Amino acid sequence: SKFTLIFDNEPRNKDIVKQIEKSIDKGYTICLFPDTIKGKDINEMVQNGLTSEEIKKRIEEEQNTLTDLRFSLALKQLDNTAKVSKSRKTIARLKTELKYRDLAKKAGIAVK
Repeated sequence: SKFTLIFDNEPRNKDIVKQIEKSIDKGYTICLFPDTIKGKDINEMVQNGLTSEEIKKRIEEEQNTLTDLRFSLALKQLDNTAKVSKSRKTIARLKTELKYRDLAKKAGIAVK
């Protein structure tokens, strides 16, 4: 297949395990995370490993992606309209992480 499915990193969640099994049976390529990687989902993993400057850059990139998605949606060229919502949520999560780090810094708590 052209793409890889990435499920939440919750190996003990029965629903996710069933979805993974079905995807493998259908011939999809999937990503399984090793036990050494912590974090429930890809957003959490990314945020935990990035500096504040890297998060700012990632927000800018995601905002550009969102602009492109909205343009494609307006031209009725977007197959999966859920991508717009997912992109907005990713931006919100990243901004929340930045805000948390800013507040922690002001409180004197060490952050990346």
